[in-house]
Amino acid sequence: MNRFGSRSFSLRLLTAAICCISTACSNQSALTLADLPTATAASTEEPVSAPPELISVDLATLVQSYQQALASQPDPQIRAQIRLRLADLEMERLEQHQADNPEVSVGFASAVQHYQTLAKESPRDDYILYRLARARAMDGEMPGALQALERIAQGAPESPFMGEVLFRRGEAAFNRKEYSAAARDFRALLEKGESPFSDNARYMLAWSEFKSSDYRRSTEIFLESLDILQQRASEAELPLGQKRLREDSLRGLALNFSYLGGAEAIESFNPDGKPRGYQHLLYSALGNWYREKELFRNSADTYLAFVKHYPNSTEAPSLHLQAIETLQNGGLHDEVLPTKREFVQRYGIRSEYWQQAETSQREALAQSLRPWLEELAQFDHARAQELAQLATKAPANKSKQKQQLKAQSRKAYLAAAELYRQFSQTFPQDPRTPPMVFLMAECLEQAGDYAGAWRAYSQVAWEYQDKKHGAEAGYAAILSSAQVHKETPGQDAEQKILWLDRNIEASLKFAQSWPQDKEPYQYNYLPQISCYNSHVLPRLLPPHKLQISGSHQRIRLSN
Repeated sequence: MNRFGSRSFSLRLLTAAICCISTACSNQSALTLADLPTATAASTEEPVSAPPELISVDLATLVQSYQQALASQPDPQIRAQIRLRLADLEMERLEQHQADNPEVSVGFASAVQHYQTLAKESPRDDYILYRLARARAMDGEMPGALQALERIAQGAPESPFMGEVLFRRGEAAFNRKEYSAAARDFRALLEKGESPFSDNARYMLAWSEFKSSDYRRSTEIFLESLDILQQRASEAELPLGQKRLREDSLRGLALNFSYLGGAEAIESFNPDGKPRGYQHLLYSALGNWYREKELFRNSADTYLAFVKHYPNSTEAPSLHLQAIETLQNGGLHDEVLPTKREFVQRYGIRSEYWQQAETSQREALAQSLRPWLEELAQFDHARAQELAQLATKAPANKSKQKQQLKAQSRKAYLAAAELYRQFSQTFPQDPRTPPMVFLMAECLEQAGDYAGAWRAYSQVAWEYQDKKHGAEAGYAAILSSAQVHKETPGQDAEQKILWLDRNIEASLKFAQSWPQDKEPYQYNYLPQISCYNSHVLPRLLPPHKLQISGSHQRIRLSN
């Protein structure tokens, strides 16, 4: 076998390692040559094929065969090739032993000795120097490993191992806190084009710039790294190592953005003024970082900044929810309710977002809307009652204050009614809907919207036929329709007749629905009507139920 064949076989067995650096800024030491899995043949100059004898001959037999060949071979050149093969086989044996016994510390001194001897005889052979570096690294001798790699840089700058040389040298400089030197090597590696080391070199270059306080340049490199990963595959489809690289890059970006002014700095990095496909992750990463530091206000503001910039995005509700959760966890209770109210306004049934959302999105939104609509409605309802009481208690000489309190109370009642209405329309089949509509009717009545109250009371009484509130709602429908009739100007005869008809209809329905309940009649809440109006009644009630008596044609309902 010629020298190149021997080298190719060894390269296939144990070639350049691919770095998997993580959390370089968390004071964890970077992985070394000894920690790395072997890379594919993509790092070599020539395609490599497995020697046929490796398929059918075990390692021990190969070693014995090469030892016998070495003993009988006088040619120095061939003997050097055989010795290199024996060194590679010893390295493979030790690595296999370590893989089979991960709990045992395996020494690689024997392999180091083989390669050291060969390196003395061939001091400019880049392959032998690389193998020596790897063996030393596996044996825990990193300074010696780096020294061997440096000899490659000095003696064989065009070596196929030069990519790893630059990476390891940059890595060592980073660990020595020589960040400018580290950045120089990582940048030189990337300028050579894509390689198995490119992803990690780009990541380490970003950290090197960060450590040099060039936060903007560091941000650009981190974003470049994420752009490349985004083009390769979706987050779910990325290999585990690249997922971790992605997560660590987002954390690095969060640090950079915090130094560059917070959430507003994010938009300054948009290419061509357009957001990236993972724009929400940038805001989320910064928000999460603030939250870890217990800067809860900053964290919530960051999530909401994304909502402000991209209100119609798929991710906006999720970040809005994160903001609410953060405010709650941070004890910022005065901020929670307004943020929930904003959520309802942005994503509730009245919103453009809801109208355009798919069914699955609406179902997800409903999980938050259900409790918050009720919570907000009850808050406004209670506040309206409190303001009304304050208006009642206000001194007579404080008429202006009294009027202001009444106006504020009415506004709060209407706000509560709208939230109750949204609940009923969002969740029409929910068992909580009938009592919500009843509360809505009460709020409308208190706000002076008697027409709206009549509709809501009628819905509870005869559409829902609510067992708990039905009779009360039916009775209230009579009163509210009578109030509308009373307040309708006399010149608007058509409207006055309309509401009189509705009042009569509510009265008759009540009698049919709750025949044992005499309360509306004993208090004579039914209106007095003229003979003209009495002609309306046969349309609403069978004749045997109707009696008209008295000079004012007062309605009476027979039992």
